[in-house]
Amino acid sequence: MSDSKTTEELFFDKSEMSNSSVQKLLSNTLRHSDDGELFFEYEQSESFIFDDGILRSANFDTNQGFGLRAIHDQTVAYAHFSE
Repeated sequence: MSDSKTTEELFFDKSEMSNSSVQKLLSNTLRHSDDGELFFEYEQSESFIFDDGILRSANFDTNQGFGLRAIHDQTVAYAHFSE
């Protein structure tokens, strides 16, 4: 699976956002900026706790979100969201 397909599935398929709407929003946000970036984050983790060879606890967690940074002159703006 390609990285762009994975991004589409993780961040756009289950939301009301689309790749084109995010690109438009990003262009508008960074229009007067000297530099900027948008990044997506998706993380899965699992843990198992054993005591004397007996499984006592098992956890699985998923986190995802994004960050947006804009730079203009000496000012940096940053916004992020995670769930």
